[in-house]
Amino acid sequence: MFKIEVIAAHVVKDLKDKPVSKSIAAGLRKLALKVEALAKKSTVWDTGNLRSSITHSFGKNEARVGTNVEYAIYVEYGTPKMEARHMEGGSKVLGQGMMAYTITQMDKDLQDFEVQIIKDVKGKIEG
Repeated sequence: MFKIEVIAAHVVKDLKDKPVSKSIAAGLRKLALKVEALAKKSTVWDTGNLRSSITHSFGKNEARVGTNVEYAIYVEYGTPKMEARHMEGGSKVLGQGMMAYTITQMDKDLQDFEVQIIKDVKGKIEG
């Protein structure tokens, strides 16, 4: 599993387990949909499986965008024999994965939120 987790950090610190206000929750939802759209647009594809697997979910005071496709981690971080990659303007760009690219492109949108990239890899990357 590979995902970006966006947490309303400045609000969560003050409210702990209480739900965020409706306006902040709506902003978080809108932001997650924007992250998902850019991540999909930035995903390299052969079959479209990875791109179509990227989805969002909402939890208490958080939103997640990610995929359960096992090979996503290799596209994002690369392997000893393959560089990380993303799409930019219709061209494949090496050296940065689609999720990292998405976060750098959305830096201003994400500045009020805590952002974590979470990877859960079964096994290890082999060359």
